[in-house]
Amino acid sequence: MGIKGRVTLSCGLVILLSTVSAFATLTSPPSWRGASGTTWAEWEFSTNDKTPPPDNGVNPYGSPSLVVHPIGDWQSSWGGRDGIWPLSGMIEVTIPNTQETNPYKFVQIELIWAGEYPNQLPCVSISATLADGSDVPEDDINLIDESTTIIGQTNEAGADSDWHQSIYLYKIVPNPIEETITIGGAIMVDSLMIDTICTNSYLPEPTSLAIALLG
Repeated sequence: MGIKGRVTLSCGLVILLSTVSAFATLTSPPSWRGASGTTWAEWEFSTNDKTPPPDNGVNPYGSPSLVVHPIGDWQSSWGGRDGIWPLSGMIEVTIPNTQETNPYKFVQIELIWAGEYPNQLPCVSISATLADGSDVPEDDINLIDESTTIIGQTNEAGADSDWHQSIYLYKIVPNPIEETITIGGAIMVDSLMIDTICTNSYLPEPTSLAIALLG
């Protein structure tokens, strides 16, 4: 599947922070967006293209690539939302980074999803490649925050009844030249947004950053 190295995996119990009544796609860009050394990309999956370019975003280091490996067919609408991939497979996204070896970087992933069946959850993992071609060890790719918010009902018989916004914050040491993010599970994917930053001067300490993002 083209994934190099070992991965850090988030797949299991999620933390429900809140339930909101407004049925709309939420966006939670991190405070660093637009700063030096940052990238961001957003996919809305409005067509059945399995290798779509980002719908929005900025990456000064190159073009991110995304491949959908679905089991089911793309849905123009499902559960009250438009442009849905019934995954039961995986999405792989590769993000190019600066070639400079900075001490570390952060990756924030925002996913809008629902379970194809009850009690289904996303599985998210990251692998990364250094400038010398070696892989970042698993112990140096850490999930430092994860949260999930219910954003609406699917009203689909036999499926999970809720749409969710999940946010995952990872730290990679040191920053790689690229990372590959893999999203799997028996889930319906509506949209995906990925923000990254790799720079020496802008980043606060991880604990403070996590509180600022999710507090």
